[in-house]
Amino acid sequence: NQRVAPHPTEPDTIYLATSGRLYKSTNGGLSWASPTLTGVGESPSAFEINAAAPSEMLLGYRSNGVYRSNDGGSTWSSINGSQPFRQNHVEALAITPEASPTIATSFRPEADGFVVKFNSALTSAVYATYLGGSSSDSPGGIAVDGTGAAYVTGRTLSANFPTQNAFQ
Repeated sequence: NQRVAPHPTEPDTIYLATSGRLYKSTNGGLSWASPTLTGVGESPSAFEINAAAPSEMLLGYRSNGVYRSNDGGSTWSSINGSQPFRQNHVEALAITPEASPTIATSFRPEADGFVVKFNSALTSAVYATYLGGSSSDSPGGIAVDGTGAAYVTGRTLSANFPTQNAFQ
């Protein structure tokens, strides 16, 4: 996965999660640095910045769960606890654009997916669902709108994959 995330209030600051690394530019993309991700691993598979509170950021890992920063990426703490993503492959993250953010995550355990939206404290699920059909399916990206509805992208080889208003 590749994710470009412009800082919502600092136009020259851009984050890029790609090739298993997180990069940051503070000069509009003229130069890039890879910040040290102490204690969280160096190969994130997903990144998201909270547009309503830009100091809050999330990093997702294919084998290490989800981490949250409340200080613009200087320090990170695990939010895995007993959440279901602790032992799954986090492929994408999204934070809703509301004042009290919620998080939806897309996983790829084996060859199918799982989507869960958590409350803002990350202590309970608002909704959750398994995504998969009779063959190989891989969620690749996720976005959440202001009403809390999740939109998942990816690929499927399943003729019976559940879709609603699917675009191909």
